[in-house]
Amino acid sequence: MMDLQHSFELNLAQRMKIRELELIKKRQQTLEKLSASERISQSTYEYLKKKLTEETINLEAELKSLLDNMTVVAQELESQMGGLELALANLEMHYATGEIDEQTYENQNKAILLSIDAVKQEVKNIKNSLLETVLESVEKEKKVPTLVKTEEAEPEPQAEEAVPEEPVESSREEPLENIIPTLVSPSEALSEQPIEQ
Repeated sequence: MMDLQHSFELNLAQRMKIRELELIKKRQQTLEKLSASERISQSTYEYLKKKLTEETINLEAELKSLLDNMTVVAQELESQMGGLELALANLEMHYATGEIDEQTYENQNKAILLSIDAVKQEVKNIKNSLLETVLESVEKEKKVPTLVKTEEAEPEPQAEEAVPEEPVESSREEPLENIIPTLVSPSEALSEQPIEQ
């Protein structure tokens, strides 16, 4: 049977990588503020920005690898759960046909049921962790500010022109969904693997 400790370690490593990514993003924000306030030189800004970008790319690749490993572990655990359920069915048949005594049946039945429950809980934990990561990613993408296109800038209204009283949608802003690549929705990402209660 797969070592449940391995899945716990993967989950812990995933959380650590997410924290590291959050710290780098805070550093990037601080760097932008320092640059905007001209407290650092442009060359220092560019050097640090490049380093932070490289760190982000590396951490995102490591996190993706961890998530892939967690998916594989969840699939292996589900396979093991199937094996445990077969073992339970065989135990029931052997007991029903009188091949094993009641004490042996009760001991093995209890052990198998405990194993099934532990595996189910671990699969649920992994899936919840994966879902949480996907949801955090989607939520962070929603917080990205709308980008302004400079080439479509409209001229300022002159003082003599009447300004419309109702709000006018600006064509200078483009919605995020047109700028950011489409992400797999969390429900699509885990639809093949429903979370058991």
